[in-house]
Amino acid sequence: MEDLLELRNLETDQDIKVEKSKVIIGRDTSCDIVLDSGESSRRHAQLVNENGLWMLEDLKSTNGTYLNNREVRKSSLVKAGDIIRIGDQTLLVVNPNAPTNQTILGARMGTLPSSFVIDEGAADETSMRVAISTPPGWTSRDQAAFGSGADKTDDDLLTALLKTKDIDTSSAVAVLMVTKGRVKQSLFVVPRANSSDQWSVGRSSTCAIVIDDVTVSNNHATLELDDGDWHVRDQGSTNGVKVNGIRTESGRITSGDKVCFGDVELLFRRL
Repeated sequence: MEDLLELRNLETDQDIKVEKSKVIIGRDTSCDIVLDSGESSRRHAQLVNENGLWMLEDLKSTNGTYLNNREVRKSSLVKAGDIIRIGDQTLLVVNPNAPTNQTILGARMGTLPSSFVIDEGAADETSMRVAISTPPGWTSRDQAAFGSGADKTDDDLLTALLKTKDIDTSSAVAVLMVTKGRVKQSLFVVPRANSSDQWSVGRSSTCAIVIDDVTVSNNHATLELDDGDWHVRDQGSTNGVKVNGIRTESGRITSGDKVCFGDVELLFRRL
């Protein structure tokens, strides 16, 4: 097909060839590009080839579609090097006509555009990690918030993520950001509670904090605030609770701690 488009899913390292003039992207298995993401809508967005130009459109999704860190509110032109973000999935638009040593789809590293930063500690002849420094359209404010990504800690990423969110600290007491799991970098806000100062965590929709992951029990744990101190308590879950890698039935947590519910790891920060 003329005007072929190629995408690289930076979360899964999957290479995607777009061979139709119109493709639907979403969670539903009937979509042309299926995303395994709880944050994507069933039919989330579409790519349409209009007279040789590729246009990205949001399909009234719940969490929005982002092009180079800007929410897509109308049909937007997509070019090689652009970054499409749908939920927790990041898609890099690749130039399909580039030589194999000038694209991250190639087996050799060769010459890469200046917008890419190679994490040398992870790179070899067959694989590399790529951090996007300044996608097209980003402002200096975006760059200051997110940086190149290669030298950012999870705590840095949470700080940057909070800068993009409008969180009312008068109605929230803490946040949790997923650092490991299929919903990586999802943000959970812990709202100010009733007099019990307890928040249930689990897969059930009745929980205060709902984590949609099969390794998380329906009622997995509780977060508790007692006289200024935070604790996490396992509620008889199948896969347990860990604090900083150590399994516990009940443990004190503070800002910067990593809490695992099943296979989902989250960074905790009090507000």
